[in-house]
Amino acid sequence: MSIDFKRLIEHMDKDPEPLPDLADCEECGWHGKVIDCVKEEEGTYEEGFYIADICPECGSGVMYDMSIEQVEKWNEWYERKEVKKNALRKSKKDQTGYGV
Repeated sequence: MSIDFKRLIEHMDKDPEPLPDLADCEECGWHGKVIDCVKEEEGTYEEGFYIADICPECGSGVMYDMSIEQVEKWNEWYERKEVKKNALRKSKKDQTGYGV
């Protein structure tokens, strides 16, 4: 089985969800930006690998938060998603005569 990467890229989200931009460490009290965290690969082959954000001061995991600006970007993104979802529902209803 092969993967058609062109088709996969076509289906990728062109409007990604805004992610948290702030990080807090509950162990040492460090507060900063996610970009300043140490990136560490964690996980297993069976469960998959992911990148974890680690506190640059003490090496513990961090809790995420969003700045006011990032929350505003997220709210705008959410509104766009809802408009698209409602338009799709209306389109399907118009085609079938039934709501989805």
